[in-house]
Amino acid sequence: MLEKNARVLHLDGDVAVLHVAGQSACDHCAVKSGCGTSVLARWLNRNRHFRAWNLIHAQPGSEVIVAVPEHTLVRASLLLYVLPIVLMILGAAAAQSVAASSAYSDAAAAIGGVAGLVGGFLGFRWFGATLLSADPHQLPVVKAAVPRASSDPDDPPVSHR
Repeated sequence: MLEKNARVLHLDGDVAVLHVAGQSACDHCAVKSGCGTSVLARWLNRNRHFRAWNLIHAQPGSEVIVAVPEHTLVRASLLLYVLPIVLMILGAAAAQSVAASSAYSDAAAAIGGVAGLVGGFLGFRWFGATLLSADPHQLPVVKAAVPRASSDPDDPPVSHR
């Protein structure tokens, strides 16, 4: 299981809605200005909210450790990378075959490829929102509370029922 720190935003029964700040894979790299990954990370980096089983009954505002099953991450990664590429190739091939005798067959292939790519990303988004989150074995799990650095009396305690 892969683990990450998160903050509980609110509860929905036994499921917690969590907030995880986005992080670039190359935060510590010295060559950020010439790195394509760094540019994409700055452009796409945003805070993320997701759902996880709240096994420790953490309360809103609590810092927790959330674990993601590796098979879920592998499945999601394959879908995110493979599905759009396959649909892009199929869209380009289908559009080019439809417009094969036309002078615009290359333009049709490009438009079909872009349509397939966008369809792949939308398909991944739909799949992640409906199928992965509906299966209880696919959801991440709130595993433990993060120990607080200071004992501020104004901070609400984390409940461990």
